[in-house]
Order: sequence, then C-alpha cells, then structure tokens
Amino acid sequence: MKIILGLAALAIFTSLVAKPINNLEGTKKLCTNAAYEFGNGNYKAAFNSLKSNWLLPEAEIDNMSYQTESQLKMFVPRYGKVIGSEFIKTETIGSSMSQHIYIIKHEGTALRFKCVFYKAKNEWTVNGVFWDDDIKSLFK
Repeated sequence: MKIILGLAALAIFTSLVAKPINNLEGTKKLCTNAAYEFGNGNYKAAFNSLKSNWLLPEAEIDNMSYQTESQLKMFVPRYGKVIGSEFIKTETIGSSMSQHIYIIKHEGTALRFKCVFYKAKNEWTVNGVFWDDDIKSLFK
C-alpha cells in the first residue's frame, strides 16, 4: 500500500514539474492549449496550463484567473456565450521575444488573447498573458 501511495505521489509531483520549452513550437503548443481552454470558458484551466512555465508566484496566477472569470461574467450577457478560439498569428522580435495571438470567439464578437514568451538563455518562459476587446488592432 505504501508503495502505491509513494508511486502516486511521485506521478503527481512529476506532472507538476515544469518541462523546459526549447523552441517556438513548444511555446505555440502551450499557448494553443491555454487558448483552447479559454475559448471553452475554462479560465482556471487556461491559467493552470501555463503555471509550470511562468515565473510568477502561483497565487498571482490564481488571482488573474479569478479576475478574468469575474470580468468575463459581465461580458457574456452583452456579447453572448463563448464558442471557441482561433489562431491568428505569431510575432517574434529578435531572438528572445515571441507572442502568439488568438481570438476567443463569442456569439456576438471576439476577444483578443495573447501569450507572450521570453527566452533569456536557452529556455522559453511565459512572460505574460493578455486578453482584451481590442480586435481592431489585429488588422495592423
């Protein structure tokens, strides 16, 4: 019994340890997962999926998740239910900064959703996650 509990604890711990992201494809995959959850209204899952590669304290990320959910509850009556996400583009500047931009689709409009990544040396980390209703800026 102790062996089973020990193995279960090890499996949980291993899944919580950050897997380094060494390429842009890995950053896009991570952001795609977060955008998918966000686009299904699973805001907490979206932020949780980024925690292992984000240097912010877990409590701050949890607070962002809570604030997002609270704010978007006011958005839904005006613009309708969330109905998915769609990849728009990736932008990279220099060799150390990249962002992936998605739209979060609602029945009446869309929100812009961005994951920004930074690479100091060899590994990419989440630098920030942003969402807003400034969809016209996507056309620049």
